[in-house]
Amino acid sequence: MTIAMTTPSALTPASRIVASTDHAAAQVGGETVILSMAAGRYFGMGSIGTRIWQLLQQPITIDVLRRDIVSGYRVDAARCEADLIAFVGQLMAAGLVRQVDDSAS
Repeated sequence: MTIAMTTPSALTPASRIVASTDHAAAQVGGETVILSMAAGRYFGMGSIGTRIWQLLQQPITIDVLRRDIVSGYRVDAARCEADLIAFVGQLMAAGLVRQVDDSAS
């Protein structure tokens, strides 16, 4: 498995992503708090963000994330996909997730 360097605008439903290892995370009252060691910043996520973060602990595609969220929450699939791409892009910009390319292994 290799890490593909990409910009969030390059994310597609087929993009495979995973949480980075340079952080500490804890659940607090149904939310997740993440400390980025590299950036020296912390981030908070609500219930849906927490579910996404749990799924990101293993490599997963945006499409599989979308299907999981749509099955558990009342959200339109197209809107969910657009929101996921934006959210994952923000996580990538913060160094909390990275895109992986299994085809190069």
